[in-house]
Amino acid sequence: MPTNHTPHYNLNQWERDDRILMEDFNADNAKIDTALAGLEETAMRHTSELARKGNCEVALYTYKGTGTYGRDIPTVITFPEGTFLLCIIAGTALYPLLPGTASLDWHESNVGHFPAYMTWTKDDMSIWSERRASYQFNGGTYTVISFRMADRT
Repeated sequence: MPTNHTPHYNLNQWERDDRILMEDFNADNAKIDTALAGLEETAMRHTSELARKGNCEVALYTYKGTGTYGRDIPTVITFPEGTFLLCIIAGTALYPLLPGTASLDWHESNVGHFPAYMTWTKDDMSIWSERRASYQFNGGTYTVISFRMADRT
């Protein structure tokens, strides 16, 4: 019988005067085998999870606005489900939009601020403004870039 045991896995630690038994060695080997199997399973799970981190799909397309604006005729921009960032390029300006954003605040020199309002679903965004078609991305040609997680499982 061993006199001492290790602090973490309670493995046998013998002193010179201890009697050494085969059962003690077998019990230690079973504890070590169980611990190593658990570590291997954890390492495989982490490796699988890490392989999916940081991967995203990017969709790029353009559309031409109709020149209309207003609450009853919003601009609807469709994107892949799971999009976490939507960017709209109008001329040389880039507008990053996050799902859930409710409004934008446009500023016009000498006139003031005019909001545009947005509603989001899982795969589209509607935007409308009472001031101008361009405030709801409907007054010219636009490029849309959507960023979506590649592996969402």
